[in-house]
Order: sequence, then structure tokens, then C-alpha cells
Amino acid sequence: MVLSYIITLIIFTVLGIQQTSGGYTAGDISNYITELNGEFHLGAVTLIPAILIIVLLLCKVNARIQPLAPRPQI
Repeated sequence: MVLSYIITLIIFTVLGIQQTSGGYTAGDISNYITELNGEFHLGAVTLIPAILIIVLLLCKVNARIQPLAPRPQI
């Protein structure tokens, strides 16, 4: 298990160094930000699921799904 984490860390480190070895200019970064802002529209509505999950985690709600109708007693 620990070996897989070490291998993954090495792979992502090498890939990250290769990706950023050329460096970035201010124009490149602003182009990335402009493109991302055009593709993704984040607002209050898109944050509702994340907020709901955090609230449920804080309240320690079980993930078990309850049926709507009660089970018959045997």
C-alpha cells in the first residue's frame, strides 16, 4: 500500500516537473484564466451540493438509504 503511494508520488512529481520546465508568462496565465472563466459558470446554485455534503458530514448523517414505506413486520 505504501509502495503504491511512493510510486504515484514519483510519477506525478516527474510529470509536474516536465510540464512546468518551460515556465509560464503572464500572458499564458491570463489566457488560461480567460478560457476557464468562459467554460465554467460557478455561482451559488453550483455550490449547493458541496455545502449540503459538508453539512451532512458535520451532522454525521449515515449514508444508508431508507425506503419511503416502512418494512412489514414479520
